[in-house]
Amino acid sequence: MEHLSNTFKKLSKSLSPDAIDKLLQYSNMIHEENQKYNLTGFKSLDEIIEHLICESINPLININVPRGTFFVDIGSGAGVPGIPFGIVFPEMRGVLIDSNKKKSAFMSHIIRSLNLDNLSVVNGRVEELANLPEFRQKVDLIISRAFAEPYVSLESGVPMLCMGGLMYIFSKFTVDELENGIVEHGMKLGAVGVKKSDMSQYGFQEIGLLFVKEKDTPLEYPRRFSVIKKNAECFRRQV
Repeated sequence: MEHLSNTFKKLSKSLSPDAIDKLLQYSNMIHEENQKYNLTGFKSLDEIIEHLICESINPLININVPRGTFFVDIGSGAGVPGIPFGIVFPEMRGVLIDSNKKKSAFMSHIIRSLNLDNLSVVNGRVEELANLPEFRQKVDLIISRAFAEPYVSLESGVPMLCMGGLMYIFSKFTVDELENGIVEHGMKLGAVGVKKSDMSQYGFQEIGLLFVKEKDTPLEYPRRFSVIKKNAECFRRQV
């Protein structure tokens, strides 16, 4: 396991031995669970650590946020990026949301097993939860990896953001490369895209989609998921 531990030591942020140990335990638990059912497409332990875990941490590893920051991971699946993020930043409070009961149960098991007291799981649909008072415009940071295309992710997540809050979507694109229609939709929701050259000001690597909340989200958003998906069809190629 030494070479696997060294993988985490190569990250640009110095991690505590406890954080490295928990990341290794989490990686092993995903690997073991993957033998039972298709939890993730990454099959080997090395792939899980390198691609699923490290690639979930790297883009956000240098952010500087106050203790008590409230983050939400939408469409968390096996717990990425939310669980690695919660391990690396234990001073943050996070909620992991997924509509799949089996995956939600797995995440809850991980949180209990690793004593991740700063994290919790909600089994439900993001676009419905976004209207609840405990989420609506209450979240400081939203992260999303492989949840949906950007148009859908934005409409599902931005209504949860408080003023000045950030939403980061893992993507091979940056805001500079997005179709105007997606950026404009974010603005309708109250969020402005951050250009690649400005991402470092927020502590993010210059990859992926970063939006900052500047206005209240109109009450008609988010709409029903079927409506959001239908409107997103022309942008589906940009994920």
